[in-house]
Amino acid sequence: MAVSRNLTLGIAAALAYLSLVAGQSGTYNPCTEPNVVNKGDGFVVGLAYWPAGTIVNWGPAVNASGAPGLNPCITGMQWEGGTLNYLSYLSNQGVTFSTFMVTVDTLAALRTTKAEEDAIWGPILGVQQTEVLSVIAFRGQNRSDAKYIRSNMAALTGGTGIVEQMSLFIGFNRGVFAGFSWWDFGQCTACGGLVSDQCIRTSLSDSYQLTAQASCAAPLSSCTCRGLSCSTSTCSTTIIAAFQGSDASGRTFTSAFKIQALNKYSISDFFSQLMDKLSGILPGISTTTVSSSGSSISISGSEEAMVARLSSIDPADRLVATRALKNESIVNPRRKLTLLRAGAVPALLSQLVQGPSPKQATQSLSALASLLLVQQGCACLVEEGGTDVLLMALCSQDAGVAAASASALRALCVHAPLRDLPPACCSALCRLVAQAGADSVAPAHVMAAALAGLAAGDPEAARQLAAAKPAVDALALAARNGAESLRCCVLSTLVALLDCKEPLGCERALLLLLGTDASLLAAAVDAGAVARLAGKVARCDCPPQHLPDALRLLSELCSDEEAQRRVVEEAGALPRIAASLAPDREQEERAAAVHLVRVLSRSTKLLRGGLGPLDLAQPLLALTRDGGDAAAAAAAALSNAVAEPGPAREAVLRAGGLQRFVGMTGEPALRALGFWALSSLASRAGDELKRSLMAALPWSAVRDGVASGDAGAAAKAWLLLRNLAHASGATLDDARRWSGGELLGLLRRGARDVGHGACPAARLHALYAAVNLAAGPRAHKELLLAEGWAYLLVGVVGERGAACADAHREAAIWALINLAWGGEDDGGAADRAARIRTTGAEGALRGLPPGTGQAVLERARQALDKLKLEPLLGRRGPSDSLAWEAMADMEDE
Repeated sequence: MAVSRNLTLGIAAALAYLSLVAGQSGTYNPCTEPNVVNKGDGFVVGLAYWPAGTIVNWGPAVNASGAPGLNPCITGMQWEGGTLNYLSYLSNQGVTFSTFMVTVDTLAALRTTKAEEDAIWGPILGVQQTEVLSVIAFRGQNRSDAKYIRSNMAALTGGTGIVEQMSLFIGFNRGVFAGFSWWDFGQCTACGGLVSDQCIRTSLSDSYQLTAQASCAAPLSSCTCRGLSCSTSTCSTTIIAAFQGSDASGRTFTSAFKIQALNKYSISDFFSQLMDKLSGILPGISTTTVSSSGSSISISGSEEAMVARLSSIDPADRLVATRALKNESIVNPRRKLTLLRAGAVPALLSQLVQGPSPKQATQSLSALASLLLVQQGCACLVEEGGTDVLLMALCSQDAGVAAASASALRALCVHAPLRDLPPACCSALCRLVAQAGADSVAPAHVMAAALAGLAAGDPEAARQLAAAKPAVDALALAARNGAESLRCCVLSTLVALLDCKEPLGCERALLLLLGTDASLLAAAVDAGAVARLAGKVARCDCPPQHLPDALRLLSELCSDEEAQRRVVEEAGALPRIAASLAPDREQEERAAAVHLVRVLSRSTKLLRGGLGPLDLAQPLLALTRDGGDAAAAAAAALSNAVAEPGPAREAVLRAGGLQRFVGMTGEPALRALGFWALSSLASRAGDELKRSLMAALPWSAVRDGVASGDAGAAAKAWLLLRNLAHASGATLDDARRWSGGELLGLLRRGARDVGHGACPAARLHALYAAVNLAAGPRAHKELLLAEGWAYLLVGVVGERGAACADAHREAAIWALINLAWGGEDDGGAADRAARIRTTGAEGALRGLPPGTGQAVLERARQALDKLKLEPLLGRRGPSDSLAWEAMADMEDE
């Protein structure tokens, strides 16, 4: 359900969160037909955002035949013998819906946040040919024309960018809802006219566009967010809604006339300032009154009087005045400038140098921090020598004072041009970082302020911080356990500092900060950490002492991100990473590199591409003998490398990989990885390779492996047998000789094992080995039937209780299907089907327990069809023989 906030500001502004319209009920449902309204009533409006949806895609609000156009509220309308279900279609196209509650005949600013619009916009970038974001307003079966609010396609919309503001009229006739219309967009005079590349424009069309659009747009890259402060007027689109017509009592609505009057001046500036103020006070409510007059916003109260109270002789009055000025500056960004002109900064600094109480100092510093969010405030503070005052306050023994000073310094470092700061400012901050100990009152705040200054690129500050690496690590740990705002500040700054030429050790600090937190890892990826790190590694810009941390950090960031693995390749870092595996490298570097190679080897595209030509097999095989985590990571990377036929597998085999894998099965620490590597090698392997594998691996090792108390080793040993059974032609006889005739018996025991012992996966692998064997030639099918497999499989299908899962039943049914299946030259298929029928297969297939999954039921229908029995009611599926091979997981156990 949408969220509505009524703010008493002379203008009622309604903000909402994105939500699905379908299934909503009650007051906030925009799909109900509206009641008759009077002034002051609530009215629900819906907005629908279509990523990559053009105005032509939306079509007209009403078709030529009179049918309503695309509208998320239409889910089952009967029209000329058919049914219209637009909601399902729009949802499938990625359309997102937002709802707003507005007050009738007030101006309302309908707006979603930058994060929400970015979430809709992001997935189409580089994917869709049409990079636009369009919107309609809707209520019930009525909707507006479509308009563009974002565009990256000048060919379609003339200009590009984020539309800053549009005006929507909601019409009524004596309180009865009459529809939506867009107010005249003008000629883009504020951004250079209709020919400007910042003017998003469309043409009139009788079929789909009744009102032409010409909207000024901010460049897509111009919106910057720093902490909780955003340039909201260019971050997302504000739709200013007004009412025209009359209410149920016949009273004329006036809000639309206000829009028309304000358009003479700058309604965009007016509402962007209003929205900036609202974004600072939510979820609270301001009591400041705002009124519109001409082209300005006037606010009650005198700035000069407010600043004068800061010098009151009464300490209590000074504290009240300081708090009031701080709050006014926060809730009303536009008033910052008038407060600055009234002398707020000198007055606040004067308070701080007079030795105020901690409470007074905290309020004064917080007020300064708010005023420093504009460059004019920064310039005023620097001119007054205020940086020294802030640095002194930063060393306060009072935690609140130190934290407030750090906030002011961060604002100064972020919003003031570097050339305007005193040369010693950032260096002094970094010296404080170096001196900060574990017992300091606010070391995290001190260091965050220093890092914010470093982001500007001061070389002297970088050198100061480089000498304080333990302090940077301490900052990361403090941020990890601190507030979200501190984590975000430190994370973004550390990522930006990865490009610094000085050896700051940010790689280590980021490892400490990120840990295994998925949200922080994602934020680091979004901030471009992978591209920066990979480029640094590729250029050999990473100092040797920091290279292991850089490689480990890349491993964490790319662990579950295929796209980021490709970024590493595109940066040209793969040869440098491979070089770090060499035996002459430091052990720490080799260990970090092998963990990264393990992560990269999960990508089949990289194995076929950038990793293929590199000589990885020899160093990886050598690392498997080093013991510890590095040996396990090397074995896992090799298992991934041999998972499919190709150059990577051939390189490992040439380097002696088969013999090493066999040897690993006899080493307790690597036994599971050895069987995993062998099972990967058997995946989609030809008969010759399978014979080589069986010749190298003693059957006793497999027998001991499946019986092992190590669940991981047992599972991979069973997986090896399953893959050896896949597509087995002449190799089945080889396998039986290899096993001394024990193979089928071992598989039969595994398929019957309902207790699973130490390996829950044993039964499933054994059953799928039977599926694979039954998919082979006629002789294999006859052999399985002769050894009683049909009875065993039917027993598995008919089992009850938790011992037999759907996965087991499905495998058993597939095996029965394969046993009964035969080609045109297989004259024994009918006889095999008849023999299977005598095992009670029909009763088991028809008597599947309640709750059986749809996939199992479908397999049962196919099996009855193959056995020439009347199928279960429902759709009949294909009846081709199927062999199942377990591919290498491409991930670590």
